[in-house]
Amino acid sequence: IIAELVDNSLDEDSGEINVRFFETDSEDDDVGLAVLDNGNGFETPDDMFNAMEIQVKDNRKGIEDIGKYHIGMKLAPLSRYQDLYLVSIIEGKTWVCRAFNADRTGKTFDMDDEKHENPTKAIPYNPKDKSISDSVHAQLAGLKSDKGKGNFGKPKSCKWTTCVIAERKWRD
Repeated sequence: IIAELVDNSLDEDSGEINVRFFETDSEDDDVGLAVLDNGNGFETPDDMFNAMEIQVKDNRKGIEDIGKYHIGMKLAPLSRYQDLYLVSIIEGKTWVCRAFNADRTGKTFDMDDEKHENPTKAIPYNPKDKSISDSVHAQLAGLKSDKGKGNFGKPKSCKWTTCVIAERKWRD
């Protein structure tokens, strides 16, 4: 999972990549994963949703490149976790797109579903959104080591452009 997400960050010319593990449920020893970077990010919120597609038609990768089938960013985390968050700062605003493990949530992964329940269309990030867990909000608020520059809730001063978070494990 980590190698795939870091490779994606490198593909987007990231100068800094941060891999974090965080507690999501102390009773179950549940640990989430976050990969943050300061790379190119996404151009539009629709690009975030389209990144959830299993295969894209304009595949620019070569035969020797990792990720040429465009499945790793979704399937690697969802093979072990129930929830996947894709967060990106676009034109000074923070956006979030989510996907869910269909086996555990009952929400079929369907890009063509008009309701866009799984994955969801990108929406503006709100640090008070109750549908996002406290542990995810905490990661998006930044760490002390970010020295005030890691808060996605303050996109104009955030040093990161993109974050992928996987939480609520369902398989060891």
